[in-house]
Amino acid sequence: MTQRSALLRQEDVGCSPLQNLKDNVQMDFVWWVASGIGHLGICVVIFNQIHSTSLPRTWRKRTEKVLFSITVTFGLYLLWQMISMGTLRFWPVVASNSFNGVYLPLCLASACFFALRWLYRKWRYRQPSQVVSHSVSIVDIQQELGKSLYHGAKANLFKSLPGNKAHQIAVERMTFGVAGLPKDLEGLKICHLSDFHLTGQLDQEFFERIVKMANEFEPDLILVTGDLVDEAKCLDWVEPIFGSLSATHGVFYVLGNHDRRMEDEKAYRQRLKDSGMVGVSGDWHTISIKDATIAITGNELPWFLDAKGLKDYNQPPEVADEDLLKILLSHSPDQITWAREFGFDLMLAGHTHGGQARIPLIGPIVAPSRFGILYAGGTFMIGQMLMHVTRGISGDKCIRINCPPEIGLIKLTGRD
Repeated sequence: MTQRSALLRQEDVGCSPLQNLKDNVQMDFVWWVASGIGHLGICVVIFNQIHSTSLPRTWRKRTEKVLFSITVTFGLYLLWQMISMGTLRFWPVVASNSFNGVYLPLCLASACFFALRWLYRKWRYRQPSQVVSHSVSIVDIQQELGKSLYHGAKANLFKSLPGNKAHQIAVERMTFGVAGLPKDLEGLKICHLSDFHLTGQLDQEFFERIVKMANEFEPDLILVTGDLVDEAKCLDWVEPIFGSLSATHGVFYVLGNHDRRMEDEKAYRQRLKDSGMVGVSGDWHTISIKDATIAITGNELPWFLDAKGLKDYNQPPEVADEDLLKILLSHSPDQITWAREFGFDLMLAGHTHGGQARIPLIGPIVAPSRFGILYAGGTFMIGQMLMHVTRGISGDKCIRINCPPEIGLIKLTGRD
């Protein structure tokens, strides 16, 4: 009779001891996954912040190794804790010592914060209305050329990763509406290129094909936002690649953090100048088109410091505000605060590679920016300034997981 009563009581509550155990295990699994996400998120934040600084490359690389070691070691430590305690339960492990009691709840809180921030950004983000039109076409350069473009064991290993699109270029055709655009600049065509990262891992023909696509756009301006050459052995590629870029009113550039690998900065910049490119870091360059004036300058902070001494553009008396367009080339989108002080109409940046790897539905995780993935790629309205951040052409590693490289073909039109 007692056993029958117990069974009845279990039926009344609708749950068996076995079901209770199963539910507990499932809940603990959720806690473990959430704490793992929080721990990984903390490490990623540190990674992003460090890679937004001008710290020497050797320090940043050591930091990467330390963060990777911490991530793996923490997982092994928790596994050891569970084995030594003989339990898979989350909260008993939390209560086992003071470190676990502080850090694991911190990881849970971090996971909640990252999840809520991600949801908020997904809900809040809308492509600016200033993007009048936007179309994308993919060009598989390796297939087009009919040969492998990768050189070296590492590059070929990365090529085989599922979803790697390092040789598939997204040709992004965009029309931007710019408030107060001078009427003589209506239809101005800009080709935005960035992050070539010449290392020798990708064939020279890959970059020459990109230059051909840029020139076929017949741009008025070609604007290049840094990280051109990574390895000195590729310096001889500068003239055949960058020297072939052609635009009606010139090719302008800034350097990025990877360009610091060139030991002789002066000689490097001279090579770029000899190839027909105009450096604009910390200096104003003006272009007159009929009655309109384009004022272009550049920012290579925090790696090169020329922009620190930039003075505001003092336009000639004959150039009215309504006939002026101010454009900034910045290697990193981190310089938006600096940019807003100068009242730019358009800012172009690179550096973040679109996150370089994008998880389906979630998006990028890592971006070397103090803003994290917020400006990993795309078009944004910052106050009165329109900013486009390109995913760039390549990287120091041939990895582009669900994140194809980009050529930006931009037309400007007036907007009230």
